[in-house]
This record gives sequence, C-alpha cells and structure tokens, in this order.
Amino acid sequence: MQLKEPLPPSVKPPYPPHTVVDNPQYKATPVVKIYHPVYPSKYKPLAQFLALDDGGIDYDLAYYACCLLLDNAWTRAEAKRPYFSLTPVPKLAADRVARGPDGILPAGDYYFYDPEHPDLDSKSLLSNAMG
Repeated sequence: MQLKEPLPPSVKPPYPPHTVVDNPQYKATPVVKIYHPVYPSKYKPLAQFLALDDGGIDYDLAYYACCLLLDNAWTRAEAKRPYFSLTPVPKLAADRVARGPDGILPAGDYYFYDPEHPDLDSKSLLSNAMG
C-alpha cells in the first residue's frame, strides 16, 4: 500500500522548528552552551540547550544535567559541588553564575567548573584521555 500524501503529525510541535539560517526573515533561537573548563576552545560544548524559557533555560535543569556528567556531583558537600562560571578558571567570586531569583540561566557561554579538580590542565587531561 502506498500513500499519495504523507500523514499530518498527530501532535503539533510546541515550538516552530529551530533554524540557523542567516536570513533576517528567520529568527534563530538563542542557545545556552556549557563548556569543559580545560578543553581547548576548538572542542564542542559538553551540553547545549535551546534557550526557550524567557531567553534562557531553567537553571536547575542545566545544573543537574551537567552534574550527571560529573558522576552525580550534586551529592557532594556544598563546598565541593561544581558550579557554572563565566571564565574557564574562576578566580573571583564574581566569575560564578548563581541561580537567579527567576531560576533562569540566560543564553550565553558558560563553563562547568569542578572544585574537586582545580589543578587539572588541558595537557594532562588530554594526554590521559588519548591513552
């Protein structure tokens, strides 16, 4: 049996399809990108989320998703828990990105910093990963 026309979707998508076309008539969806702090910039992000919640993503969703990549790191003591940072090597408290009152992590680039491994550098990390 052959169908002449494709069947319409049974459920309408909640958002229009995402586009990356550089055309003024299309509007690209903002993105939240989470990078590993010691990987070189040529590497893709560890996680990437469409910023569909008021120009960002739910902070807790992004945080716990990244904690899963660090072996359930949210179960650690408060001082040893990882956090989002604006810089690869956070030196100031201002570099940390705390959960705002609205609970939204705004679109942009962030690093997920793990205080249990502050002395890792990219050469030792990559040489261990390459075998």
